[in-house]
Amino acid sequence: MLTKPLNEITIADLQQLIDDSVQEGKTVEYKEAMYRVDPMTKGERQSDDDEQKKTKKADRDRQIIEFLKDVSSFANTVGGHLIIGMKEINGVPTAICGIEIEDPDQKKRQLDDFLQQWLEPRIASTTTFIEIEPGKFILIIHILQSLMAPHRVTYQDCGDFFARNSGGAYRMDTSQLRTAFTLSESIFERIKSFRRDRVRQIMDGEAPIPLPEAAKMILHLVPVESYTASVSLDIHQLERLGVNVLPPGSWGVHSHFNMDGHVLYGGGHLSDVQPFSEQCVYSQIFRNGTLEIVRNGIKYAREENQKYSFLRTQTFEPDLIEKFPRYLQFFKQAGISPPIWCFLTLTDVKGAYIRHESDCGWFPPIDRSDLFIPEIVIDDLNVGAGKLLKPLFDMIWNSAGRSRSMNFNEQGQFVG
Repeated sequence: MLTKPLNEITIADLQQLIDDSVQEGKTVEYKEAMYRVDPMTKGERQSDDDEQKKTKKADRDRQIIEFLKDVSSFANTVGGHLIIGMKEINGVPTAICGIEIEDPDQKKRQLDDFLQQWLEPRIASTTTFIEIEPGKFILIIHILQSLMAPHRVTYQDCGDFFARNSGGAYRMDTSQLRTAFTLSESIFERIKSFRRDRVRQIMDGEAPIPLPEAAKMILHLVPVESYTASVSLDIHQLERLGVNVLPPGSWGVHSHFNMDGHVLYGGGHLSDVQPFSEQCVYSQIFRNGTLEIVRNGIKYAREENQKYSFLRTQTFEPDLIEKFPRYLQFFKQAGISPPIWCFLTLTDVKGAYIRHESDCGWFPPIDRSDLFIPEIVIDDLNVGAGKLLKPLFDMIWNSAGRSRSMNFNEQGQFVG
């Protein structure tokens, strides 16, 4: 059950935990009742005396810290599931009791707000409600092992770090914190090295398909799970899911297996690369779930003056925004959870200008050959593509003297 995508878990799966006497510990914890984190009602504020209010506030503060401790302890260890609405005796589940919730969406927002405000740094988690009868639910929170661990509880100046073992959550000591910080840095360095190495290979002509020499846009989407867990997708699963990983601006897409996994490409044939194929694009799906998306020929020269070159921002930005939701859908269908690290790189763009129809002045060209745009972290696979990609596009335009991508309006909406 705990290996299923969260939205596929059923009451039968929960009953199986009871039947199999699955002990809580490092990767699962059961709670019979909901954390008492709701603020006092208007009636309580009016009727309770000061001592009652103080007692209720202290209890709420303890419950919020308990919730943050439980969630962060999973993120700081190997991830896991927090299941609320299950009775247990000595850590062994005994019955599905459920919890009464009037508005599941509101409760999810409340708990998410706690995680965003009072854990440092933020963590990635997903939540689902399984209704067992009208108004009664099992709440399951799936917390991922974090690349950015360790996470600290900051509510009410708590300031503690928590991890988990077979006995449950515990406060980390100095030695354990030192190890956690070192491991986090090591994983991130491996991911950054992957990005650098792949960009260098592509520039050296070692892409999975032949690409003519030209300026390129290279997108890498790297799941943390690919480096912290044993993610190995079946080769035929890669082929089946490839429908969601079509490269941007592609036409007449072809595909085949290769050593790394499965590659899809368009704008030319392997055996017949013509000059027009400078628009060649490809998507490489790696066996560990990493995606590499490349678009060739993102720079052009004006016919009347070959001296000046320009980026095709009006082409590759909308194309990438159109395809990006499908890339996130790939991770959902592959059962790969966030966080996903997103890297955008532009190569061979030194001296290129960015033009826009609203221009009324001069802007400088890009001053370096390659733009290694700083990474962003995707912790929600349902966020809009424009919102995710705008910071990356803005930095491309910054490199050419602009304050932001002019393909977005002042409200941050993509207008093309």
